[in-house]
Amino acid sequence: NAPAGIAGTLNFKLKSILGTEDGVTYTGQAHIDSDIGIQVDSGTATVEINSVPLPSITKTATGVIDYNGNHYVVDDAPYTGVVNYTVTLYNTYQSTGVETIFDPIIEDDLTDIISELTANCPAPILSRISVQDGGALAGNTITWDATDLSDIVPGGNDAVHYSVDYSGCSEGADIYTNTVSAEAANFTTIDTSYNVIIGLASVAEIGNFAKGDKINGTES
Repeated sequence: NAPAGIAGTLNFKLKSILGTEDGVTYTGQAHIDSDIGIQVDSGTATVEINSVPLPSITKTATGVIDYNGNHYVVDDAPYTGVVNYTVTLYNTYQSTGVETIFDPIIEDDLTDIISELTANCPAPILSRISVQDGGALAGNTITWDATDLSDIVPGGNDAVHYSVDYSGCSEGADIYTNTVSAEAANFTTIDTSYNVIIGLASVAEIGNFAKGDKINGTES
């Protein structure tokens, strides 16, 4: 209800259809009906779609050593065997007017990792995985949905985190790879992968390092 002399405001979002080409325009007009029979039309407003979102996704980790294209997990000090992962979804813009990412969802498939933990690490296994930022582990997949993530404006990003404790694990036989993906109301699925080699007893087992070699830090 709007008493005489009082103005009201209605806000809403207009979402373009996936694949809409640049330059397409939408024209809208508001129409109001009332219980007392008064009808009012607004003027028209035209919106031009300049670009669809350009999403990208990355996965990085701390607590690993990057060597020869692989990520190694070790218990050797100063490393603890705990790896902290960060997954970041970007709305990478190319021009003004790029669209906001609406209702994003991020999924990280840990099938390989959980298989390795089960085969090579002391139980309990699932307690070794700690999920942050509202995400939930169900089966082999961590999911962060639109209730955990914000809409991402042009040039913005949202990041989620989790950790895996590999301490005390025996050496794995393979390179273990997991895939993290993202989708949203207005773009189709994108993904990236991350690999680890797990359970080496010491830094010395990885390779021969010379003085000055960089083996600490965040690697991706």
